[in-house]
Amino acid sequence: MKSILDDNNYWNANDIYSKYSNVLRTNPSINLKTDTAKIYDKPEQLINEKAMWLSNDYKNWISKNY
Repeated sequence: MKSILDDNNYWNANDIYSKYSNVLRTNPSINLKTDTAKIYDKPEQLINEKAMWLSNDYKNWISKNY
């Protein structure tokens, strides 16, 4: 399977992603998942997990428009 790494099809290909690519190619079994990692389910999860914050103004706008 072809990947974006094969095509250098990522932002600023000659910099940090190129280094990431080299590490992944030399150690394909590397696992960046932590014990606390969770599967993304829906946007509300980001708010509940405190990974995203919504201002009261935005919440008010949403409640009036949706």
